[in-house]
Amino acid sequence: EMLRSLVGSEMCIRDRVSTQSTGDAFSKMQSRCLQLQRGVKRLSRRALLVIGLALFTMFLFVSSYVSSYVSQRNTAFDRATTYYRNQLPQIETMANSWKLNSYFELDLGAHGESITWEELITERLGKFATLYREKGLDDFKVEKDKCEMYRFLERNSMPYPPIIGRWSSQKSFHDTFGITVQNLTTWESWPLFLKLCHLTQGSSKSVRMLKSQRQVALEQHDIEEWVDAKWNFRADDSTRPWREAGNALTDNLVPGLILQAPAPSKFDPLVGEAHVFELKVEVFWGRAYICLLYTSDAADEEDSVDLGGRRIIKKKKRNERRTNKMNKMWI
Repeated sequence: EMLRSLVGSEMCIRDRVSTQSTGDAFSKMQSRCLQLQRGVKRLSRRALLVIGLALFTMFLFVSSYVSSYVSQRNTAFDRATTYYRNQLPQIETMANSWKLNSYFELDLGAHGESITWEELITERLGKFATLYREKGLDDFKVEKDKCEMYRFLERNSMPYPPIIGRWSSQKSFHDTFGITVQNLTTWESWPLFLKLCHLTQGSSKSVRMLKSQRQVALEQHDIEEWVDAKWNFRADDSTRPWREAGNALTDNLVPGLILQAPAPSKFDPLVGEAHVFELKVEVFWGRAYICLLYTSDAADEEDSVDLGGRRIIKKKKRNERRTNKMNKMWI
C-alpha cells in the first residue's frame, strides 16, 4: 500500500510538472516560430534582392557580349563583302584565260548559275570517283591524303613544315617511333604533331599533339594504341550529300603516318601571344582568294578566328560565292 501510494504520488507530480512544461514549451515554440517567420521573410527579401541583382548583372554581361559579337561579325562581313567585290573582276579575267586540268573540269550546264556549294562538291567528288573506278586516276589523293600532299609539295619545291618521321606500316611505327623521339635531344621546336595521312576530315580527330619528349615517354603506350585505332579507321561523310562518292575515294587510301614539326609562330600584338596561323585559301581559276584565318587553337573546330584572335562563328555568303571551286592551289 505504501508502494502504491509512493508510485501514485510520483505519477501525479510527474504529470503535473509535465503539463506545466508542455505549456511553457508550446509558448516558447510559438515565439520561436514567429521569430523564424520574420527571419524567413527578411531572408527572402534579401535573397530576392541578390537574385535580382545577379540576373541584372548577367543580363548586362550577355547584352555586352552579344553586342560585341554582333559588331565584330558585321565588321568582318563588311570587310569580306568589300574584298569579294574587289576581287571579282580579277577572278572573271582569270576565268577567261585559265587552262584547267581536265581532271578537275566539270560540266555544270544542268545546274546553271543556281548550283549550290553542296551540289558542286557532290559533282566534283562524283567525277573523281568515276575516273578512279574506270581509269584508275588517283589525282584526288593530293587533297585526301596528307602524305601524298607533302610529297607533292616536296616535288614542286614548295615550303612546308619539316617532316621528322614517316611510317607506312603499324609495325615500323611501333619499332621506331620511340627511338625517333629519343633522338630529338637537341630539337627545340615543340610541340610536334602526329598525323594520320588517310584521315582528312576534322571529325576524324586524326592529329595528336606531342608537347615534349617527357610527355611522349610517359604516354608512349597510349600514343601507340591511339595510332592503332586510327590506322584502321575510315572516315564516313554520313551527313553529307556526297557520302557515296566521298567514301569511295577515302576507302581506297592507304594508311600512313607522319611526325611533323610546327609551323613558325607569329606574335599577335592584339592578344599578346604568339600563334601559328593557318590561312585557308580558295583558288578560283588560278587566283588565290583568302577566305578564313585560323589560329592554332581552332584548327579542328567549327569556329574560325579573326586576325585579333577573337572567336567568331563561321558564316559564308553562299550567294556571292557560287564561282566554281574545283581548282585548288596545286593545279
